Amino acid sequence: MRHRMAGRRLSRSSGHRKALYRNLITELFRHERIRTTEAKARAIRGHAEKLITLSRRGMTDTILDLARANDEQRLAALVQAKRARKLLALAREAQELSGDEQVAKEDELEAAVRGMGIHARRLAAARLTDPVVVRKLFDELGPRYQERPGGYTRTYKLGSRQGDGAAMALIELVEE
Repeated sequence: MRHRMAGRRLSRSSGHRKALYRNLITELFRHERIRTTEAKARAIRGHAEKLITLSRRGMTDTILDLARANDEQRLAALVQAKRARKLLALAREAQELSGDEQVAKEDELEAAVRGMGIHARRLAAARLTDPVVVRKLFDELGPRYQERPGGYTRTYKLGSRQGDGAAMALIELVEE
């Protein structure tokens, strides 16, 4: 029985499976749609969606603007609620102070937001194989799905493959 055994093995060793996932997700982000087997499409879907969610955290300019505007609801939609509260507290402290103290708090706020963005990019780069695709993920895909709460991919069943009869699927990024 497979109680509490998450993930799919796909008849591969762990290293081979990890490399397969990295390659498939990288190509999904590069081409925004790929044709693969249903099992592989189902296996990579969650990983790809988590990376897109991570890319929303790398939108430093938007996060900084929302923190300064004191928009807690929209900020919490982009970053974790705990981080949003910390950023809002820093922004409020900066607004209450004046002079050099205010400048110091503003710098602290900017450093915190910039650090979040750099960390998110490094996490994504560790899971993808191409730096160009990482840049695309953060510069194009993250802003595209900024207002969407999830469900960034869609899978279509295509029927059986001619050679071996494997069930094929098209996995693509949702247009929005």
